[in-house]
Amino acid sequence: MRNQGTDIFTVKSLPAFNFGYRMRLKEYDLNGIVKDLELILPEYVSDDIETKTILSDEELVIMADSTRIKQAFLNIIKNAVEAMPSGGSLVLATKEVRFADIASGFTGTRLARGPCALLTVSDTGMGMDEITSEKIYEPFFTTKQGVDKGLGFPMAFSIIQNHHGSVKVESALGMGTTVNVYLPLLRRELLRISPIPLPSSFASADYYEKYGYLNRPPKAELFL
Repeated sequence: MRNQGTDIFTVKSLPAFNFGYRMRLKEYDLNGIVKDLELILPEYVSDDIETKTILSDEELVIMADSTRIKQAFLNIIKNAVEAMPSGGSLVLATKEVRFADIASGFTGTRLARGPCALLTVSDTGMGMDEITSEKIYEPFFTTKQGVDKGLGFPMAFSIIQNHHGSVKVESALGMGTTVNVYLPLLRRELLRISPIPLPSSFASADYYEKYGYLNRPPKAELFL
């Protein structure tokens, strides 16, 4: 298990929305990722918002690019905070659930039956009606005035999809919002640690130049 303490996470380390970004996947405990986010919450949460974190007693080991997944979670948290201009309550919680036991209403990758890690971000803000809840996945959709470009949640959703995750949003006007993020738990018995050799032609720079590839695949790298 990768030591969570070896990663230094700051707001400035978050990359911009970059379609050419290559994910670097490693083992992480979802609880450790949430603890890292707790350290920077004071930069975003005003004194009139009460924050609470409820973490699973068990490790929730996922394969993730820690910088990208933290960016996704932070975008969701920022949306929750902005929905409470007059104060309220923000709760972050993690636990293990079985995907087969969860009702419908998801957007994103359909997870396989079995255990998965769940992060919930709940706020007591103004909430959303059903039409708005469906539109928040669309780039540039926003109900906010000013400089907001409507990219925060779509960016978060894209990152979660790239981690083979799903999202479910529960909200009602005047009743707050809960964003549920489901990520597959690491199944060690399926992990292949022996590299599979490729034909020499695939390793040649001439191959990529000939067929016009600017970047060599894959876009996700596994680090053990």
